[in-house]
Amino acid sequence: MKAPRTLADRLAPHVAAVRRWLAARGRPTGAGNARRLRTRGESLDSIVLRDAVAADVPALAELHVMLWNATYRTARGPTVATRAAQWARLLAPEPRTGFVLVLEDRTG
Repeated sequence: MKAPRTLADRLAPHVAAVRRWLAARGRPTGAGNARRLRTRGESLDSIVLRDAVAADVPALAELHVMLWNATYRTARGPTVATRAAQWARLLAPEPRTGFVLVLEDRTG
């Protein structure tokens, strides 16, 4: 026979749903993103989605380190040089088995 479910067991899915709802409230909406683009004089047409190439390695490495440090609230994460070597290895093999996409404005 199954053990009776506790109140905590019965409430857990509802608490999880409320947490997801609260987390979603902090994310930007599509309308909010469109408004920010218009404020900057941009549109979705001004954004290019393309495959990453070796020339993107320095920018990818710098962005990766910046986001890592912000996410984990540290300045002691991997260095830009470490991430650059990792990105270079990832983008080097031809043909590639995976993909990395870059979003950029039309001016680069």
